[in-house]
Amino acid sequence: MNDPHHNVVKTTEMPVTMETTLQYLAWSEGKFFERLYELPESLYGASYGNPEWTVAKMAWHIASGATWYEFCLTGTMHERPEIPTSRDELMTVGSYLRQRTATIVDEGRYDDALLHVVTDEEEFDVARSILLTQAVLHSIEHRAQIAAAVESRGHNLADLGEIDGWAFAEERNR
Repeated sequence: MNDPHHNVVKTTEMPVTMETTLQYLAWSEGKFFERLYELPESLYGASYGNPEWTVAKMAWHIASGATWYEFCLTGTMHERPEIPTSRDELMTVGSYLRQRTATIVDEGRYDDALLHVVTDEEEFDVARSILLTQAVLHSIEHRAQIAAAVESRGHNLADLGEIDGWAFAEERNR
């Protein structure tokens, strides 16, 4: 019989939670944006596919999305920064993202619940776990798009494997 738990070494008596995934989100965004800061500003306009979705706009969109998830989770909406055109502005977006992501990570400590979200345009119910999961996936999706856009211009932003879950676990000796 093939038992998926056969070779498991217990490291804790606690159930699996989103905590590690959310910590990974904060860690990987930080590492990714550090690499973005090293890019020549001429690459901020790089895109692949839709030319409107540039590196600068996608970096801003990651932060803007984090604002949206934070709003859905807490009811607090922060004013979003502008789409960056310089390294200093990109660093402002990165700092802003760190703040939003810290709140998202903190929201992972609460029990799952159905949240009622009301905006000027819509009203909907969504589970906290879905919002947290989507925050992680949204960031990963757009970081991959940024890496592809930079690569399309002949530059290597980063080996995304260097900031994947395995790298996160290795850095934390887990």
